[in-house]
Amino acid sequence: MGLGRRALRLGVKGVTGTVGLAGSAAVGSNERSVRTFIRHWAGIAILWLAAVLILQIWPGPIGAVLLLVAIFATARGLRVPFGGFFRALFTPAGLIFFGIVAGTILLVVYRTDLIAKIPGLATIPAGNLVLVAIAASATGLIVVALSHHVGAGARERLMREYGARIAQVLAVPINAVEASRLTKSRAGSLTLAPTPPGGALMLGKGASAEQRLAHVMPEFVINERSSGPQQIVFDPIETSLEAQTARERLAESDGLVIGIEEVEAGELPRQIWHLSEDAAPTAAPRIQALAESQGMTLISWAPYQRTATVGKLEPQTLAVRNSIAGFLGVPSHEVAVNLTVNPLEGYVSEVEVLRAPPVLDKVKRRTQWLALAASVLPAVPATIWRFEDRTSEGGAIKLRRLQDPLKDILTLADFNERFRNRVTDPSESWRSFPIAIREDGSPVEYQTFHTLGVGQTGAGKGSIWWSIFNGLVPSMRAGLVECYAIDPKGAEAIGEDGRPLGVFEKVATTAHEWAELVDELVTEMNSRKGRGRKPPVTREHPLRILLIDELSALSKLDTDKKRAQDVMAGLLAIASQGRSLNVLIVGLVQAPQKDMVGDLRDFMPMRVALRTGTKIETDLVLGDGATDAGAEAHLIPIAAPGNGYASAGTGFMRVEGDPAPVRIRLPFTDDRQIEEWSAEFPLLRAARAAEKQSTEVVMDSLDLSDLDFSAFDAPPPSTVELKPAPTPLIQW
Repeated sequence: MGLGRRALRLGVKGVTGTVGLAGSAAVGSNERSVRTFIRHWAGIAILWLAAVLILQIWPGPIGAVLLLVAIFATARGLRVPFGGFFRALFTPAGLIFFGIVAGTILLVVYRTDLIAKIPGLATIPAGNLVLVAIAASATGLIVVALSHHVGAGARERLMREYGARIAQVLAVPINAVEASRLTKSRAGSLTLAPTPPGGALMLGKGASAEQRLAHVMPEFVINERSSGPQQIVFDPIETSLEAQTARERLAESDGLVIGIEEVEAGELPRQIWHLSEDAAPTAAPRIQALAESQGMTLISWAPYQRTATVGKLEPQTLAVRNSIAGFLGVPSHEVAVNLTVNPLEGYVSEVEVLRAPPVLDKVKRRTQWLALAASVLPAVPATIWRFEDRTSEGGAIKLRRLQDPLKDILTLADFNERFRNRVTDPSESWRSFPIAIREDGSPVEYQTFHTLGVGQTGAGKGSIWWSIFNGLVPSMRAGLVECYAIDPKGAEAIGEDGRPLGVFEKVATTAHEWAELVDELVTEMNSRKGRGRKPPVTREHPLRILLIDELSALSKLDTDKKRAQDVMAGLLAIASQGRSLNVLIVGLVQAPQKDMVGDLRDFMPMRVALRTGTKIETDLVLGDGATDAGAEAHLIPIAAPGNGYASAGTGFMRVEGDPAPVRIRLPFTDDRQIEEWSAEFPLLRAARAAEKQSTEVVMDSLDLSDLDFSAFDAPPPSTVELKPAPTPLIQW
């Protein structure tokens, strides 16, 4: 019995030992550890030997108990904790092998009683049953040890794989995490229990913990229902593409985005990204880049509210928004637009500007957005943009593309048909007559002002002159108006046969000729001085109008500088004094900033701008601020065969006293009509010359010297009153 107690005591020491399955690795570390190792395993061996001897000599409860003690001592020596031991017991393999152990022990203990009940059992030697019990016990012990080892290894692997990352998520030291138990369920959830000190505090900062988790462990989310002081549960994230993409955005934002909220916004996905407290207004490019990496774009940016709206836009909307932002020189997220597309033609018919950098000045705002629409959006023939400004009412800016009421070419015949009833007495009609139409269809009146017309090649400058001439025709037929022309290019006032058009009294094409013509008109103008503020227009003193085609050429094409200066002085004299003396200038030019044009421009109150090259040119013609008031002559498309020359003759007109320029279309005068006029007026001039000569002959043949007028109170007549010339057969 003393030996048994000694063996039991050694076995208990083995239970409390620290040598494990790998305890042999400690052998040789020092003498004491070697002795401890030998003592522990010697005690365990004595326990097994005692159990075997007792079971063979005296099969009974004492041997069975001693065998169980040997098993537990061995398990402890193998570093199998009691908790792990009993958990392993309830695994399928543990139950099987421990069932064999228990059954064998019971069989050995109660063998004598069972022999009578179970035939054939007596033939089995008792020693064999003991060996079976020992083998089953050893096998069960190995299963338990391996199960514990596998479980411990799995926990170690989990800790190696996730421990440092969990510590980073919870912002606690790694040893605080290792002090807890980390397990993984079949569903893939990680459970850390208990919660490391400080971990619960970090979980209270939900956004920060979530962001850390997204960055460090993007495959997991924190289970809020199972998180707290007792334990933390990390559930595997959903495998859907949306969930993975959202987590990727959180991770890629490097702490800038801490949460993603889906937004119901029609067919195109939208999301609100919640930003961290460190988000600065300058972080917009990072958000934009992150959104673009996910196939989306930054729609709105509100860093002070800690939010950013991202999503997908229609390709056309995105392209227009980016183009507008580029035009304004701002980031694209500062611009928000809605587009309306014409369902039949497919072009953008309306642009609603919901958000854009503000322009406080209303006039500049209008100019900016109209210019932007013309520059950013493709041109559509026969349409124009209209600007609707509701920003002062807290609304949006709207740009609407409308069918152009002036899109169709207007022939002179149609124009005369519409406004024929406006022509009055030829003796007065020269004072005011229609020359163009507005967008509302009403006529634009010409009121015998000096006129400047500007337009690039192909813009239809000739229509300015022929529209004026068309209104003067009734008075010209009555002999009250005479037209002269300076045509350096020999194009507008010269016919196809090379001869001057018959509608003009004189045509000058060389510097010498136009110098003489200007001098002649200045002399005529000076001769009319002293007849009152506004001398009447008569046949003897008709209204004289000088057409100058390409005004700037008068100085450029004359090599005689003195003569060029004299011509300029004469034109300035006419421009400054001629209107009150019934001598007018209609000057046409391509570029309004030339020297000669600049000197005359201020004396020409009626100005017409057809297609110009730049905004500056438009303002030079129509006055400062004209483009801001809506005169976009520089945006008129080029007249070409592709558009049927539809833009020729369209432009803007400003008259002295009228604050705003008016968009107009001038009628088109064809060559046939000009030829008819050119054939008519030489005949009228010849008829008037013959009539004048006949009258002079009659006057010269009268001899009134022998007549006695003493009986009359009135003095003898000095002239003979003539009847008006008969109306020509050709009527306007």
